[in-house]
Amino acid sequence: MYELAVAAPNAPPTITSTPVTSGVVGQLYSYDVVGGRYEELDYATTGSGGLEARAFLKAEWQDGLGESDAIRVALERLSIPVHVIVRPRGGDFCHSELELEAMRRISNLADIHFVWQKQMRGLGDAVHRARFHVDDEPFLVLLGDTVIDATGHVVAPGFIDIHAHGQNIGDYRMQAMQGVTTMLELESGILPIGDWYDAQSKKNLPINYGAAAAWTYGRIATFTETPPEATAKYFQDVQGRSDWKMDVATPEQQAQILKYVEQGLDEGAIGIGINAGYAPGYGRKEYFALAKLAAERDVATFTHFRYASNMEPQSSFEAIQELIANSAITGAHMHICHINSSSLKDINDVLEMVNDAFEHDINITVGAYPWGAASTVIGAAMFSGEGWQERMGSKPSNFQLGTERMTEEQVEDYQKNRPGTFIVWHFLDESNPDDLALLDKSILHPRILIESDEMFWMEMEKDGAVINYEGDAWPLPEDAFSHPRSNGTFAKVLRSYVRERKLMTMSEAIRKMSLMPAQTLEGFVPQMKKKGRLQEGMDADIVVFDPETIADVGTYEKPNQPAVGVQTLLVNGVPVIEQSKLILDAGPGQPIRRPVQGN
Repeated sequence: MYELAVAAPNAPPTITSTPVTSGVVGQLYSYDVVGGRYEELDYATTGSGGLEARAFLKAEWQDGLGESDAIRVALERLSIPVHVIVRPRGGDFCHSELELEAMRRISNLADIHFVWQKQMRGLGDAVHRARFHVDDEPFLVLLGDTVIDATGHVVAPGFIDIHAHGQNIGDYRMQAMQGVTTMLELESGILPIGDWYDAQSKKNLPINYGAAAAWTYGRIATFTETPPEATAKYFQDVQGRSDWKMDVATPEQQAQILKYVEQGLDEGAIGIGINAGYAPGYGRKEYFALAKLAAERDVATFTHFRYASNMEPQSSFEAIQELIANSAITGAHMHICHINSSSLKDINDVLEMVNDAFEHDINITVGAYPWGAASTVIGAAMFSGEGWQERMGSKPSNFQLGTERMTEEQVEDYQKNRPGTFIVWHFLDESNPDDLALLDKSILHPRILIESDEMFWMEMEKDGAVINYEGDAWPLPEDAFSHPRSNGTFAKVLRSYVRERKLMTMSEAIRKMSLMPAQTLEGFVPQMKKKGRLQEGMDADIVVFDPETIADVGTYEKPNQPAVGVQTLLVNGVPVIEQSKLILDAGPGQPIRRPVQGN
């Protein structure tokens, strides 16, 4: 089906896409609104739907005429070369008045060669008229079978989330509801990469997907002497062990870790995921070797830096300084993940250092999300050791299990017995103006893109165990929970920063959520050169939303509420959301992946 949208005032009008079949990505085209209307007066041919064609066929028709003979008769009676065209229009052939009016408005907005047939002479005649415009060049026939009236709405490139962890269909659907068309697991990553892509391809995902090669998985596999498994559970199940988190690798172990990462790159991983905050005891040589590998393989690293503390030694400032130094020395592109949550309340000093790095053209990029709470496993290394609560500026009530704040007894119990349990950790109080101002600094910075750090949707069993929801129910089960960033990050930016507080323009917000993420990756992931833009030749990943109503609805206490305000979502030219409703059987998501080595 061809999708044709009407752009809002001052929005790019080039939003028509080709249909998508297996392995094909819909693209955007532009059109010239000139000519065609009056050239129809001189008919030299007829189409299959024209009166002349029907008369000719009726005269030649015989009982028992086979398919091949019928085609022969038709070809003999048509005076133009015939090519097969499939027109997937459903319902009545004639357009309604509303559709016609929408098409008239389109003709004033887009660059279209418009053919207006004053007599019903069929599709063949309409196609034949194209010779007046294209001569012998190839051309696209646009049949306005589906018209999306976006009047009063914003038409934008689909949002690109380069920092997301959920891997099940419910996770992707929640992201789609707020306008995300591409969702990538780059910070933590996964291994084996090939196994992960194979598994995702079978899930009929509504949006595009991809992952980095996970350094932590390589560490876990090396220290535990077990092959990595492409699941979140593999990571969660070893949170009770400290060796892979805190021990410096021997030269032999380091070589094995790097071998796992290289294998992931060979299998098409987008980059190297360095979840250093979960294994802060690694050696400086190991981190340098990872940066050097990234430079050699022309990929980026995506780092959750090693420390999250405002107290020295082992502060957030030191950790970012280490990252910047490695980028400067090796030339590697190194992305800093969620700089706000990892910097805690030291964001001013951290951003000063980052700005200096930008000014010296050091190859770093930075992401942040608009929330004063993080989400992590309760057994994370940063929540251990003497004085960790003072270093983190936290106490047990800063932790949230499910939708409830935790007690000191609960924190101790889960850290001891269920360290792989995901919790929400409140590091800032968004109701406090001073804390909110700290959060705003990272979101409003012109060089910092928006990423969600989306988390799994989970359920709690009767014994207190938390499991990742892997079903395909929609809406999600009533008791499902997650961090509200999982379904509201991009909608929150548009609601809070653009509409309500007017701290950011609409165009700037869209840039941070579409073009900037695409540009961060496009140097080493060729597919991303066609994403994050509305222009000719780009992939048809498009979101249409109401700027007056788009909003995050989920809260920390009641997270299981999809975002609202997205009218239409196209992924690779295929509708995933129509009239604000999710199309459950839509699965146009394509893998975002670097070329596989050896194939």
